[in-house]
Amino acid sequence: MPTLGSLIREAGRRNLLGTLGIFVGGGWGLLQVIDLFIERGFLPEWVFNGALLALVLGLPVVLSTAYIQGGRRLAREAVEAGEAPPASGVDDLGEILTWNRAILGGVLAFALLGVITTGYMVMRVTGIGSPGTLAAQGTFDVGGGVVLADFESSVADVAPSELITESLRIDLESAEAVDLVDRSKVAEVQQRMVLDPADPVTEAVARELAIRLGVPGVISGEIGRVGSSFVVTARLIEAESGAVLASFRQTARNEDELIEAVDALAQDMRSKVGESLRSVASSGSLRAVTTTSLEALRRYTYVSSRAYRGDIEPAVAQQLLEEAVALDSTFATANLSLAIQINNWGGSPERAWNAAAQAFRHRERLSDAERYQVEAYYYNRSGDTQRAIQAYRRIMEVQPTSTAAPNNLADISMYAGDYAGAVDLLRGAPNEDSNVWTFNMMVSLSALGRVEEAAAVIDNYAIEVPDDQVVNWTKPLLYAVSGDLDRARALLDDAPPPPPGLHIWATVVDADVDLLSGSVASAREKLMGGVAYAGRAGSPGEEFWLGSYMALATAWVERDPLRAGREMDAVLEEMDLTSISARDRAYPQQALIHAMAGDRARVDALVSLFRSEVEVETDPEGRAMAGVAEALVNVSPTDATSFERLDEALEALRCARCADLLRGIGAESANQPERAIESYERYISQPFFDGGNPLTHIFSTNVHERLGPLYEEIGDTANALRHYERFVELWRNADPALQPRVELARNRVAALR
Repeated sequence: MPTLGSLIREAGRRNLLGTLGIFVGGGWGLLQVIDLFIERGFLPEWVFNGALLALVLGLPVVLSTAYIQGGRRLAREAVEAGEAPPASGVDDLGEILTWNRAILGGVLAFALLGVITTGYMVMRVTGIGSPGTLAAQGTFDVGGGVVLADFESSVADVAPSELITESLRIDLESAEAVDLVDRSKVAEVQQRMVLDPADPVTEAVARELAIRLGVPGVISGEIGRVGSSFVVTARLIEAESGAVLASFRQTARNEDELIEAVDALAQDMRSKVGESLRSVASSGSLRAVTTTSLEALRRYTYVSSRAYRGDIEPAVAQQLLEEAVALDSTFATANLSLAIQINNWGGSPERAWNAAAQAFRHRERLSDAERYQVEAYYYNRSGDTQRAIQAYRRIMEVQPTSTAAPNNLADISMYAGDYAGAVDLLRGAPNEDSNVWTFNMMVSLSALGRVEEAAAVIDNYAIEVPDDQVVNWTKPLLYAVSGDLDRARALLDDAPPPPPGLHIWATVVDADVDLLSGSVASAREKLMGGVAYAGRAGSPGEEFWLGSYMALATAWVERDPLRAGREMDAVLEEMDLTSISARDRAYPQQALIHAMAGDRARVDALVSLFRSEVEVETDPEGRAMAGVAEALVNVSPTDATSFERLDEALEALRCARCADLLRGIGAESANQPERAIESYERYISQPFFDGGNPLTHIFSTNVHERLGPLYEEIGDTANALRHYERFVELWRNADPALQPRVELARNRVAALR
């Protein structure tokens, strides 16, 4: 019996290994060329598998031919050397398995593959059989309008409808095959149908929407479980008749493959409609960040290119990022993005902190620019502003073209009250097609009183990025904070219904304009509606944020601290506080609301809970806010040091304009009118604002109201008149319940004159 060694020697003598090497090398090169053609969209994807099959079937033929022909060569050499007589039977088999025939067989196999491919392509473009496209068959044109219905999900615990729908929307937005109807248009027609735009768009609703909009198609689908796998199905439906033009189905073996299944579904849909294979094969490049997981990188890229424009629901964006960090727990940039997403759009503050800390732990594997970005954000959130600034400066050294680092430095500057410095930083690294850069530039210019220049920045962005609807509510907020309430209200009245991703933001801006003009009842209705929406489609953090917004307005705008406390309690009762961590219960934020309402007992209780239940060192913002609340509620005209303690506590607060407001309130409580005037004047003369922080902008009208009596107290009639008159002008259409305060201001104007 031959040994392994003898078999290897015989294979070497017959040159089997050399033949195998040539076959594998040549086959690999051929597959690479085919893969390149598929990637460029010149061939359908299945051609690769066909070529691979031909090579696999050809391998034993080639090896057999090499073995036989090698044997013939060895036999001839032995005969020629006189070492052996001619062998019988070898020539017979050798005449069958020849190299000419093997090569001819390979050529014929690939020629057959070429014929099949050509036939497929011909059938595709002519509309014959199943390969025929809908465009070729005349049933649906490439680029035809479609309404995307919300997918139904029977496995919402792991694959919510919103995730699948948004993932498919992302895949189809840049497709040539269909023209997705914008969600703002869908919301607008829903309102005309007397439907809530926040409700799911079912297939039946989508068909009616499509008919009303005059578009031919609807895409609907479902996701369900079959055994341990998930099945995603979709249908392209003719809107008018309801006929199914094409059906599509993809299977995912587990949760991690769901997004890939949706990607494949979208590609099938694009190909079936008739989009060119080259267009279907093309896709935007993935972000250049460090991760071991391609699928995690895809999820991160989805979110990072859309979240800031409101093109994706915040909850969906967070879920995609959660999936990314689950696929690669060391994916520092995705963890950083998750922290930023939560802090900007609502969610669990504790989860945001943990994500930032996770990014910080794994920063050493990053490039220099990525590492400095992670460090800067982490230091900034942990209260170490100087180290954050140093890290952003390092980014600018290693990456001089970076726009993110100057933008973040500008953010630090404007919150610190250095608005001119922020403008200089932003001007030095222009990024007009970024809504973050645009917002920061706008609010910095607003704080410097350059309102029309700030409005021009928004207008330029709207030209650069015409499909970003954030501007529909950002510009009204700019005018409202600057005191032009009529223009702000006119812009809001003309704004389209907001897409789901901007629903809460639009609600807040609308309520801001109401509060500044004294329409508190209207603002309350909108904010409470926002609380309900956040309870359905948002997060506990957003519920609390909107509820606290209203409670602050009730305490300070309406001057009704008891009602403010009740409103805050009502919001908290609706929230399931047992399901969220102590840090997410926002004890310091609650304490500050009650401090502004003058409820010392509630402040003491909430600060005590914060310090006993939360790891205070990991929450510098909460620690600063708790200190301010405690100091503010204890300010007293009989305690000479109480105001100094407040002043010291305010030094730790990140927001300079917020500190001006709170310092003014404290100075009033301390019976120090000159200090109150100084702080309040600075507050209204530098109208910086941040839509997520009501302290920055909803109180300016009432600061005018308070400045009137303060100036009277120190005998400055001219300035008292100026502020009384401004208050009367801004609140001329205030709620009837608030008109006595307006009348009081009018009477003071008459008396002082």
